[in-house]
Amino acid sequence: MMSSESRTSPDDGPQIQVDENLLDLIFPFHLVLDHQLGILRTGPRLPLWQPAILRGTRLSDHFVLERPPVPLHFDALAQQANSLFVLRSLRGLRFSGQVVVLNTERLLFLGAPRVHAVKELQANGLRPEDFAVHDSMIDQVLTYEALQTTLYDATLLAHSVTQERDALRSALASVRASHEALARTIDEQTQMVAALSHELRTPIHSLLGCLEVAQEAPDLTEHTRGLLRTMTRCAQHLQSLAGDLTLAYVPDERMEPETHSICVDTLVQSALELTRAATKSHHVELDLQCPGQLCSADPRQIAQVLVNLISNACKHTPSEGQIRIEARTVAKVVQIDVHDGGRGISEHVQSRIFDRFFAFENTGSPARPGLGLGLFIAKRFATLNGGALVLLHSASTGSTFRLTLPAGPNETSPLG
Repeated sequence: MMSSESRTSPDDGPQIQVDENLLDLIFPFHLVLDHQLGILRTGPRLPLWQPAILRGTRLSDHFVLERPPVPLHFDALAQQANSLFVLRSLRGLRFSGQVVVLNTERLLFLGAPRVHAVKELQANGLRPEDFAVHDSMIDQVLTYEALQTTLYDATLLAHSVTQERDALRSALASVRASHEALARTIDEQTQMVAALSHELRTPIHSLLGCLEVAQEAPDLTEHTRGLLRTMTRCAQHLQSLAGDLTLAYVPDERMEPETHSICVDTLVQSALELTRAATKSHHVELDLQCPGQLCSADPRQIAQVLVNLISNACKHTPSEGQIRIEARTVAKVVQIDVHDGGRGISEHVQSRIFDRFFAFENTGSPARPGLGLGLFIAKRFATLNGGALVLLHSASTGSTFRLTLPAGPNETSPLG
């Protein structure tokens, strides 16, 4: 682009020849100045940016020299040819570059606008393609803009995360408060139900005692004895309901099982003793197949499970029907199946039969009124003892409930 040759005249000094087309391509914002710093030629982009920069005007008409700190004279600028020059236009845009001495009458300013953001570029009517390909300023501007955009996005994201965190904290505090309020309500309900159950059991116990004495009186007619037996069954039913209310609301931590190894047959016989009145009054036949399996469980709780299952089977088995109880050991688990002779449980209620206070009637078989707590309590005790209670199947020939419990070692513990 440039070449120099030595001249013999000391007045002329070295000459630099410039290819103007190449100069326009590489330095589109250059200026060629004469000895009075008049503008002889400009790069193609300068007039597009500021049309007032025309040939024949002076450098000082458009720019102020900010660097180096020398007077705006030809000789002063020529002596700083190796320095960084910064020209500030009267419109505020700065140009930085270098001065090249072409000869004793010509200076060449090789510079370009210095911008730091895309907004600044746009505000001055400039475009990235106005700059030379080799000018790294545009790359820096675009990189800076990308970083600014990333930073802005990150700030928005951080703000959003902060808002979500605060919302989650607020929601957590609300859930915690609701949980505490619910716990207090449950505790109050538990205490109320326990107190109510206690208040009910006391007069019921007295009533049962009076009825027992009354039935021993001589000279009772058969009609009177029948009425007394009916009253006794009703009082026993009320007593069972009061007990169920208590068991339904006692927290799990207050019902920790006292686990022992016990024979399943012993548990079944204990449950049958407690349900003897129900099985007799319904005239149902019992088929027991419990050949001595051992389970590991709380005897009282599992006896209650069996009482509830047998009572439930009695309710849904027609008179002269059969209730079958089978036990077996499978892979360290004892399975106890209680099968009634009813007509099945409707499919649309099968998923709810273990819910608290869900009472249902067996299809085609009238059920005694209840609170819907028997199966709920039975499943709860089964779970507390490390087992499970499920409705194995239900059809028109009856329903089968399966109680599974951990198998026990070869030692037993009486119900006591």
